[in-house]
Amino acid sequence: MSRIYEALEFAGVAPIDEPITEINFNVSLPPTAEGFEEKLIGLYTRIDALIENRGGKIVSFAGLGDDEASATYVMEMARVGATKLGRRVLVLATCHSGCARKLFESGLTRGWENISYSARSINDIVYRINEPPIAISQLNAKRETLPALLASPRVLNTLRLMRKRYDWIFIDTPAIGKGMDAGLVAPLADGTVVIVNAGGVRWQVLRHAVTQLTAQQGNVLGVALNNRRYEIPDFVYRKL
Repeated sequence: MSRIYEALEFAGVAPIDEPITEINFNVSLPPTAEGFEEKLIGLYTRIDALIENRGGKIVSFAGLGDDEASATYVMEMARVGATKLGRRVLVLATCHSGCARKLFESGLTRGWENISYSARSINDIVYRINEPPIAISQLNAKRETLPALLASPRVLNTLRLMRKRYDWIFIDTPAIGKGMDAGLVAPLADGTVVIVNAGGVRWQVLRHAVTQLTAQQGNVLGVALNNRRYEIPDFVYRKL
């Protein structure tokens, strides 16, 4: 997108240049499983090498058949990034995702509709938890509002501001096939990681899911296998 086109696109959109003040929010999360941190640090390295964007990176995680698998990866990536790598991390969850259930189960359902449909401040939608020290936000309060939100110039402008504020933004969505969230969010992100429970999904189903995401202009970075007990042959990866 050229700078001239970008300026025209956002003409008439109220600038969002205020500093982000995160509201403290109490959430208790279980500790990281032993040995998982090293794998996640390696995943950081691989994703960083695949995304050329020099600013804050946006990565979406989509499970296949299981919401909790992607939520676990998102929260653990956020924890490792903040505590081990010293990164500023924002977890952005769509409603009905595993992260939304974990983080906002107390009934806090304020989404980005507040800035898209009104003049509310972004300070009303970003929260901070102390352990791990990360920021969290719920993208949409209602499932049906997500397509309009992702097409809103004000929301896209806010997301660009978030890129400047955070080193990494991880987006969690419900599992692929449980609605359109994963496909809608994929083109918004710099890349998508598909989370699969090893042995629980046929590779043909996985390949179809990857094809769906790429058809939505998503950039599938790769597949992370959850609960893997055995080494996976290389030919399986070549088929995907």
